[in-house]
Amino acid sequence: MPFAMRPMLADGLLWVAAVAAAVPAVGVLAWITPLVWRPHWPSIGALFWFVLVAPTVEEIVFRGGFQEWLLRRDAGRIGPISRANGLASVVFAACHLIGHPPAWAAAMVLPSLLFGLFYERARRLGGPIVLHAVYNAAYLALLGAIGGPALLP
Repeated sequence: MPFAMRPMLADGLLWVAAVAAAVPAVGVLAWITPLVWRPHWPSIGALFWFVLVAPTVEEIVFRGGFQEWLLRRDAGRIGPISRANGLASVVFAACHLIGHPPAWAAAMVLPSLLFGLFYERARRLGGPIVLHAVYNAAYLALLGAIGGPALLP
C-alpha cells in the first residue's frame, strides 16, 4: 500500500461509519431541498465540479488552510472536537449561505465537523477530500432518487 494511503485507511471502522452516515445525513437535505431551493446542475461539467473539484478546493481552503492555521494557534478542545475544527466548520457553513437557504447552510456544520475530524487524525487532506466527495455524490444520488430537480437536462 502506498505510504500516502496509510493514514487515510488507518481508521477502518471510522471510515465505514462516516460513509454509512452519508446516506441519512444527506438524505434529509435531499428530501427538503426541493421544498426550499431549486438547484440546477445543467451539465456533466457541473457534476464534475460538484463531486470532484469543489470538495478538493473547499478542503484545501478550510482544512489545510484555515483549520490548520487555527490548530497551530490553539490546541484546545470542546469534548472530542477541537476549537479549530468547530470554528472552521461554522465558517464553512456560513460560506454556504451564498446561494443556499440558511437552514440548508447551517446543516453543513455537521459534515464539516466530520471532515475536520478526519483531517486532524492524519493531518492530511486525502481523507477529508474523499469523504467530502462521497457526501456530495450521495446528496446528488438521493436528490435524484427521491424525485428532486433534474440533475441533468
